[in-house]
Amino acid sequence: MKETYGVIERPGLLAGIHDGVELLADAFVPDGAGPFPAFVMVHGGAFVKGDRSSYHPWGRFLAEHGYVGLSAGYRLASAGNPTFPQAIWDVKAAVQLLRGRAAELRVDPGRIGIMGGSAGGNLAAMVALTAQDPQFANPYDDPHGDQGAAVSVVVPMAGLMDLVACWEYDRGSRSPGDSPLERYLGGTPLDQRRRYYEASPVFHADAANAAGTSWLVTWGERDEVVPPAANSRSEEHTSELQSL
Repeated sequence: MKETYGVIERPGLLAGIHDGVELLADAFVPDGAGPFPAFVMVHGGAFVKGDRSSYHPWGRFLAEHGYVGLSAGYRLASAGNPTFPQAIWDVKAAVQLLRGRAAELRVDPGRIGIMGGSAGGNLAAMVALTAQDPQFANPYDDPHGDQGAAVSVVVPMAGLMDLVACWEYDRGSRSPGDSPLERYLGGTPLDQRRRYYEASPVFHADAANAAGTSWLVTWGERDEVVPPAANSRSEEHTSELQSL
């Protein structure tokens, strides 16, 4: 029988201050000697809502089973306030926090993964696939900005992988101007097409960008919000996703 652990909770850790916004994260640490593998957990909410507390149950579960869980916050988009690529930078700051405070949080810095659902799955995949891309490097002077933001394991759950396809699917059920993706990216694919591509993990999915990472891509067969046929199971993108 595998060992289970008590859980040490470390709420409100500061990952950085980005454009005046404090980015906080909550750590769940196994009550053992460690060092332990760890996951950064990224909440969903269509890039416009949600908060890090939604992953607290996951954090406690992971800690009980010998993983450090870090539930990270990031800036949310609103009308006239797009947050791409800022949200990616924010989540990378959480990875850097975990690595920079590895000894204190009993983390093995060589075994850090990232997981997230829906919009969080998109951000998790983007963090992993852009680890070597200067365009997506965290530009802020954070407390642990000297640390790397690469991860070795990626678990996107019902993640938005192709944002053009997601926008096309989503507009059938929303009023004009009521698209979270338009808030996140600052417009529609008709006037921000490059941003839609650059914010889509499938755009970055190649052998070089995925080197050194292991992936578990999951989805819901009856998901009516993030349809797997346009993302995780899309025939168009099967080769890209299988190559990861």
